[in-house]
Amino acid sequence: MNNLPVCAAVNQTQILRSLILMLHQGFTGITAWVEKLNSDSLPALLIGCTPHSLPPLGSYYDFIDRLWLQDKQFQKSAGKDLFPADKNRKPANKLGKGKKLPNRHPDITKIMAQEALSRDEFPFYYEKLLQQVFCASAVTPSMQRGLIHKDGITLSGDGTCVHTHASPYGHKVCGCPDHGQARCNCPRHYSDPDAHWGWDSDLGT
Repeated sequence: MNNLPVCAAVNQTQILRSLILMLHQGFTGITAWVEKLNSDSLPALLIGCTPHSLPPLGSYYDFIDRLWLQDKQFQKSAGKDLFPADKNRKPANKLGKGKKLPNRHPDITKIMAQEALSRDEFPFYYEKLLQQVFCASAVTPSMQRGLIHKDGITLSGDGTCVHTHASPYGHKVCGCPDHGQARCNCPRHYSDPDAHWGWDSDLGT
């Protein structure tokens, strides 16, 4: 049995540049962005391609599949297995202000920590390549340039609750308070506009 030659993927760097430029240009659909590249030579040149050597639409989705390390068959069936309908209902009885529902799995954090420490790799680490790209292109160079001080850095995963002195209402950047105007509709600065704010009843904060 003869092994067939495998062609190496081409234009991978250009596709990554293209996706970054797509977001900067406000495009949310790859199809519309590819049409833009085919009709405008300037963004094509910015990603490193000539108008006649642009990657086709399918190459973008192949590139995304290579970066996201999840089996497609598992992706289709995992939702029903991990999130069955009878396990995701809202509680019928709501507690009063400042009270919490009882923890149905009090040791789940300990179990997850032990499981994580016992493994060399996480089986559901689908974004691994994306994290490696981010580390190599942003985190490591920033630390080498002194933009991030490793002695004062705090690491947390998605969904981690952290205490902050920031305000969900933002901070005023205008001069209205200096002129006696306490309330205004001027633009404000938000430290983390995508954060979900909550109240910790255990600490009273």
